[in-house]
Amino acid sequence: LELALVENIQRHDLDVLEEARAYKKLIEEFDLTQEDVADKVAKSRSAVANKIRLLGLPIEIQRALSEGKISEGHARSILAIENPEKQRALFEMILKDNLTVRQTEEKVKEVTVATHQRKIGSSVSPFQIEEEALAARLGTKVSIKKSGNGGKILIDFYSREELENILGK
Repeated sequence: LELALVENIQRHDLDVLEEARAYKKLIEEFDLTQEDVADKVAKSRSAVANKIRLLGLPIEIQRALSEGKISEGHARSILAIENPEKQRALFEMILKDNLTVRQTEEKVKEVTVATHQRKIGSSVSPFQIEEEALAARLGTKVSIKKSGNGGKILIDFYSREELENILGK
């Protein structure tokens, strides 16, 4: 059964959510880690993790993703917003205004900034906001460290394939 699932995943006609459900099923039924699944399907761990995360979106957004009304990039951007109502509002805006993924990421950044400012006043570190925006765009953890007048941007990656994917963005 495990082999059959892996072969099913590697078919090219699965939509993003079918692929995500198959990854989740492998993890749950065969007690595998995301890394194990990634190895079996020749994908990066973060690619597997990002697909599984899409299953946490509200149903109507998942349906739109399956129907091709929004892209996987749009869906991943929406995931950066924790509140399901705000996710739905952004989703409606994407459909109504035909937003690109980049425009969607900018809207996410606006929502994230506003949310953080309400939570902890106006003392939000601009680096925290930039870290979240970069993480949403790249699909992996990002940290920014200031030193003197400059600083460093640290981007996590878990395989050569993932590094090449990040460098291509």
